[in-house]
Amino acid sequence: MKGKTFLATAVGLLVSFATVFALEWIGLKLFPIPKHPKPTNIEEWEAIMATFPIGTFISVAIGHGLGVLFGGIVANRIEKTSIIGFLVIFLLMFVTTATNALAYPHPTWFKIADIGAVLLGGLVAWRMLKWK
Repeated sequence: MKGKTFLATAVGLLVSFATVFALEWIGLKLFPIPKHPKPTNIEEWEAIMATFPIGTFISVAIGHGLGVLFGGIVANRIEKTSIIGFLVIFLLMFVTTATNALAYPHPTWFKIADIGAVLLGGLVAWRMLKWK
């Protein structure tokens, strides 16, 4: 990976992570989750997840989708001749989102919405961006 491509990827990832963090933080401020003891089994996780406000889940999904989009745009602005930065950002966000969706007992609608948001953010970025 060339120096400029590495820089584009690194900065794009930072922007992506910052976007996700910001939207999740805003979501938690607007839709706070109730306090619970630490779950010790899957049934407790499911019961706790059921108490989360829908807005909290939606802000997370939007954050993941916009994280891919904004990170990809920034990577493309830094390195216009390589798609590598965008692909790394997209694949990392997709794999982590899918892994999280499978590892925790989130509601099914959220799993679909969250993975769909990442795919949509990637598709919009792909269609918007130009590589020379």
